Amino acid sequence: MIGSRSTSIGIALGLLMVAEPSRVMGQQVAANADVLFEQGRREMLQGDLASACDKLRRSDELDPAPGTKLNLGECEALRGRVATAWRLLILVERQLASDDVRLPIARNKREAVERRVPKLSIKLLSEAPADTRIRLGALELGAEELANPIALDPGRSELVISAAGHIAYRVPVDLEEGKTTHVVLQPPVPMASTTVPRPLARPPVTRPTSPHYTQKITPISAPSSQSQAYGPGSAILWVGVASVAAGSIAGLFTLDARRVNMEHCSASTQTCDELGRAAASRGRWLGALTTTGWILGGVGIGLGIYLRGNGRNASLPMTGLTLRSDASRSEVVLSQAY
Repeated sequence: MIGSRSTSIGIALGLLMVAEPSRVMGQQVAANADVLFEQGRREMLQGDLASACDKLRRSDELDPAPGTKLNLGECEALRGRVATAWRLLILVERQLASDDVRLPIARNKREAVERRVPKLSIKLLSEAPADTRIRLGALELGAEELANPIALDPGRSELVISAAGHIAYRVPVDLEEGKTTHVVLQPPVPMASTTVPRPLARPPVTRPTSPHYTQKITPISAPSSQSQAYGPGSAILWVGVASVAAGSIAGLFTLDARRVNMEHCSASTQTCDELGRAAASRGRWLGALTTTGWILGGVGIGLGIYLRGNGRNASLPMTGLTLRSDASRSEVVLSQAY
C-alpha cells in the first residue's frame, strides 16, 4: 500500500509540473493580448487606424474575444474596410449572449456598416466551358458566390477568368460604398482558334536638329484588294496622285526656301550667307520638282483613268512618299509595295 501511494503521489507531481508551465504560458499570451488591445484602442482614438487595426487583430489572434472583435470591427469601418467590419460584427453578434449589454451595440454598428458595403454581382455567359474558373484575388469563386452578390471592401478588385486550353484574361472592377456593381463575363477564348498578329516594325523617325530641317512623310493607301480588283490603270492613277502630292509638298518647301533665302540675304548689298545661298539652291531644285510633279501627276491621272475605263485589272500597289529637306539638300523617295 505504501508503494502504491508513493507512485500515485509521483504521478500527481509530474502532472502538476507539466500543467504549471502551460498555465504560465497561457497567462503570458493573455497578457500580451491585453497589451496589444490597449495599444490598439489608444491608437484608434488618436486616428492611427492602420496600426490600431493591426494591433487589435493580433490581440484577437492571441486571445479571441467578442470585445476585441467589436473594437476591430469599429476600427475597420473607420478606415473604410466596411465589408471586413461587417463580417466581424456578425461574428460578434453570434458570440454574445442574448443578455449581454454589448449585443445591441454590436447590432447597431453592424446595421450602420451594412448600408455602406459594396457588392459585386457576377454573371458568366452560359457558353463558357464547364471548367471555367473565376478568381477574385486569392479567392476562387464557386457556384454559391456567383449565385448571389459578393460583399467586398471598396476600391479596385480584379477578376481572373481561365479554363483549360483557353486564354485567361483579367477584368478590373471598381467598387463604391453602398453600390452593387454588375459584371457580365465573356467565355475565355480557345487557344487553338486564336492567332496573335505580330506588330509591324516601324522605321525610326529622325527628329529635326536644325531650325530649317523638315521631314514630311505622306502615306498613300489603296483600298483593300479583298473588296475590289485593280489593274495597271489603277497603279498608274495612284502614281499620278502621288506625283501631284509630291509636287504640292515640294511647292510648300519652295515657299519655305524662299522665306529662308529672304531672311539670310540682304537686298541692299545683294549678298547672302551660307544658309541663304543653300536655300536659293534648294528653292530652284524644289521649283523644278513642283512643276515636274504636277506634269507627271496630270499625265498619270489621265492615263490611269483611261486604262481603268478599259478594265485592265491587276493588284493595286501601296504607294508611299517621303520628302526630306535640310539647309543643303532635298530628297524625295517614292516607294511601292504589291
